[in-house]
Order: sequence, then C-alpha cells, then structure tokens
Amino acid sequence: VLRSILWALTRDLLKATLWASRVGQTIGWAMVIWGVMGVLGGQTGLIWFGLVGWFIASLAGQAYRQQVVKSRLEGVRVADVMSADPEYVDGNLTLDQLIQLHFLGGRHSRYPVIYDGAIVGLVSLPDVKRVDRSEWPFVRAVDVTNRDIKGLVVSSDAPVESIIPMLAGDRPGALIVSRAGRLAGIVTRADVLSLIESQ
Repeated sequence: VLRSILWALTRDLLKATLWASRVGQTIGWAMVIWGVMGVLGGQTGLIWFGLVGWFIASLAGQAYRQQVVKSRLEGVRVADVMSADPEYVDGNLTLDQLIQLHFLGGRHSRYPVIYDGAIVGLVSLPDVKRVDRSEWPFVRAVDVTNRDIKGLVVSSDAPVESIIPMLAGDRPGALIVSRAGRLAGIVTRADVLSLIESQ
C-alpha cells in the first residue's frame, strides 16, 4: 500500500519500492530489537514478535532486489542474451557417440536435441549417466533426452523476465530458444545473471 502511494506521488516505481522497502526494513528491525530486549528482560513471549519483525525486514529487502532485477530486464528479449546458432545433438546418436563427439572435451554440459528435423528437448551429462555404461552403444540420445518442451523451449521474442522462473531452482539451467519453430539459440542461467550484473 505504501509503495502504491509513493509510486503515485513520484511516478517512479523503483524509487517508490526503495522507500517502501526501507520503511519496511526499519519497522522490521525495530520489532526485532524490541523482541530481543523483551526476551532479555524476561518477556519470552516477545520472541515471536522479534521473529515476525525479522520476517518483515527480510521480505522488504527482497521486494526491492526483485524490483531492481525487473527494472534492469525491462524491454530485454531472450534474443538479446541467448547464444545464437548453438551446437546441437542429432537424436539418432548412440550415447557412446554422444559422449565422444560432444561431452568429452566439449564446451557445454547440455545440448539441444534435434530428431526428425524438429527440436525434441535437451540432453545433459546426468541424463546419460543414468543409463548403465554397458547400454551406451545401444541407447540413442533421443531416448534419454528431457522432452519437456513446454518447460524447455522459449521464443526468441519472449521477455527475459518471463523466463527467470523457468531457470530457477533445480530446473535445468538452460532453455532452448526457437524462432518460427526452428532452433535459434540457447539461453542459460549464467547468461541472465551476466546481463543483470552488467547493468
């Protein structure tokens, strides 16, 4: 609510978020200090008051950091940060061939997979390692590929901000970029972080 009021007054969302965040942090840390002083004075019930204050202060700081990232990525498209014309894997390669041609001495730890002329997913070294070594000459790359197209393929015209949740947490740290249904590039978590740091 405070941020909305400040935004209306300043017409600057980032500045409004900063001020609202600082007010939230001040209130939160004041609650923490009050809680600590109360506990030291024997009022153990104030420990929860202090914990709530710490939670408020943390959230306020996080809100500003998120807004900074959002403002830095505004207007930036995936095409602006992707690695164009990436190396890709033919889905018909056996795992033995995949290891020899791409992973051993290669530059990447994951590759887009093309099968029957279409993008089918992303293959990584852990995907290969899940298959018993004795089976590698008989199992194809397409058989172990992560084929979650909806979660792995993004348009080159998509805003960078929209792909951050797709790169977060324990999800694959890379996305396949398509243009008109064809492989256009690959964008990684490191690409997005590098963009944020550079700005």
